Amino acid sequence: MPVYGVVMWFSSAQITVSPKIYAAKMVRTCQKQADYSPPLRRKRARPGLAWGSLSLHENIAMQLLYQTHSPYARKALVFAHEAGLAGQLEVIHHETSPTNRNEAVYAQNPLGKVPVLLRPGLPPVFDSDVICEYLDSLHTGHPLIPLQGEARWHALRVQAVAKGIADSGIAVRWETSRRPEALRYPPLRDGHTQKLLASYDWLEQELDVDGAVHVGHIAVATSLSWLEFRELPGFRNQRPKLTVWYQAFITRPSMLATPLCGETQD
Repeated sequence: MPVYGVVMWFSSAQITVSPKIYAAKMVRTCQKQADYSPPLRRKRARPGLAWGSLSLHENIAMQLLYQTHSPYARKALVFAHEAGLAGQLEVIHHETSPTNRNEAVYAQNPLGKVPVLLRPGLPPVFDSDVICEYLDSLHTGHPLIPLQGEARWHALRVQAVAKGIADSGIAVRWETSRRPEALRYPPLRDGHTQKLLASYDWLEQELDVDGAVHVGHIAVATSLSWLEFRELPGFRNQRPKLTVWYQAFITRPSMLATPLCGETQD
């Protein structure tokens, strides 16, 4: 059974919190520090040991470089909750954007993007797909990424569509709000909108709404939630199966513990 708790940095203190408290703190942090990117913090090691020399076997928490309004970062954190590993994470919010370089994130990921998983004594892991694969190797419960057969390829296929709709949603935002109006290109916006609508139709037909939770479900739920959060072209109209499934999934503790909030800092 997953343990829904997480270790998170909100100031200089490390705390372990329940999902409800965590969610409330996340929202308050976004409200109070919308334009603040906290510096990379590191867990204090035992005397004589550097961070890079610590072993996972010593039960030292991993760090997840995160963003409270990223569908990709949220997917990794929801996956950690579902795998029962959230209590081993220090979640550290960072603002990143192609036009706003974050040196602390670039130091760990040459793409300058979150999420990034920092492991004691081991290289960092990125992006969200790879982080989920890694986390799935750490727990002894039912694999969230099926190991073989058509179940595996279906889950990964669904994950790919979910990642694609997040990518297209971001592209639509660039062409409607993030890019200066004079530089926007409506045909590009329209092309990505068509990708969204076609993908919603595919999910209505292909998503295994009654199956055991897998990485594809997590990816779809976090992407759809972000699309609604950003008020982008919706999926609910004439897609009843997808809508009913989504409404149920977002009530899971893993989703309730990881609310979206904050504005992009370009």
